[in-house]
Amino acid sequence: LAVHGGAGTITVGEADEAPYHDGLRSAVEAGAAVLRSGGTALDAVVAAVMALEDCQLFNAGRGAVFNAAGEHELDAGVMDGATLRAGAVAAVHKLPNPVSAAREVLLDGRCVVQCGHGAEAFAQSRGLAMVPNSYFSTQERLAMITNALIGRGELPAVAQTKAVGFLNGIVTQQALMLSFEQLFLLFGSAFVLSLPLLLLLRKSKG
Repeated sequence: LAVHGGAGTITVGEADEAPYHDGLRSAVEAGAAVLRSGGTALDAVVAAVMALEDCQLFNAGRGAVFNAAGEHELDAGVMDGATLRAGAVAAVHKLPNPVSAAREVLLDGRCVVQCGHGAEAFAQSRGLAMVPNSYFSTQERLAMITNALIGRGELPAVAQTKAVGFLNGIVTQQALMLSFEQLFLLFGSAFVLSLPLLLLLRKSKG
């Protein structure tokens, strides 16, 4: 049994790697425990991946990155080497453990991939729980998308993303956990960009 925590989320030498190693060990142990109890390889893999999805350090489940719209879209897939059956879900927003839904798609056998709302409806029909999209958000991931958009000069897009996300309950209170400097940049830039329009409206009224 082997697990991989992904790449690109930490800089070697600049972050505490110990929590990531602990998370990986927990995932391996979750799968190994299934094997020790006589479970199948498929069940062991699902257990290991669920542990990664539950750990907010990895880009899966809770702690997944934001998309460009300020939401979390999740994918997962599994395959049984003995039977060559496969199952996957894609672009789901409300499944805390997408890999468990992927296993249900495999076991159901009517298709290989289900996407979006259809995948979530299928998962519910199989007894899987749903969570709000804000469940997946973390302060670290919010900082990542904010800094990325600021770096690309897309401050208006950042402000719009945060507003839409907050109003729709996509981003939780973590959306407010920005530094004063970031808030100043966001709202200051929005004001500067809207100033010409305000002056034009005032002139037209005069």
